[in-house]
Amino acid sequence: MTEKTPKFFVVGMCLWYLATGMEYGFILPTINDYIKSTGAPANTIGLALTFFALSGLLSSPVIGWLTDRQKSLRVSFVFSLLCSIIGYAAYTFFQSASMILVGRLISGIGWGVDGAIIGRVSLATGKNSGTFIGVCLLCRQVGIIFAGVLNFAWISNWGVFSIFGFEINPFNSAGFVCIIIYLVFGAVSVLSLKDEPKGSNEDVSEASVMLEENLTEKQYKYKQVFLSYFLP
Repeated sequence: MTEKTPKFFVVGMCLWYLATGMEYGFILPTINDYIKSTGAPANTIGLALTFFALSGLLSSPVIGWLTDRQKSLRVSFVFSLLCSIIGYAAYTFFQSASMILVGRLISGIGWGVDGAIIGRVSLATGKNSGTFIGVCLLCRQVGIIFAGVLNFAWISNWGVFSIFGFEINPFNSAGFVCIIIYLVFGAVSVLSLKDEPKGSNEDVSEASVMLEENLTEKQYKYKQVFLSYFLP
């Protein structure tokens, strides 16, 4: 197992979870009004949420398999990051109900990398993996809170302006901010992959042995406690 914790790698993955949390905090409060502004039925939001979850559901095992094959996050993470950026470009710049759904479908693929990230962070941090995984997930919650406050206090008051001929208004500004977030945070996360420990079969075998030893010790303790109730 890795003896030295690859801090830059862990920080990069924390930034990914922070970005996904901010996406959650920006999009969910605004997507219903955005869909209504296109003239689509209000229940279209159900499809938008379903498309996002469905693509994440289907992509997660594929991205996990790819990560295991390559023993690295580099290809799968960059692919997921590009899906998030392209998805929100479609969501933001082509203001129609159909493109909102397409954008959500594509961006949902990006969330499929979550399981692979957890696996690689666990492998990279060894005995302290529980702490580092907890910090990663904490960053997502921080992102949700921060984005909600930022959206209420600042972004919702942007008004209307144009970027390269595309109109940005109060309805699609959340998607535009998500593009910026993924470009900035994603760039740092990609750079942090240089610090990712290269996985090996020996690492996985050692992790399995450690897990088996821990389980055996716990099972022994539980057995002793159980027998103490029935034996003098």
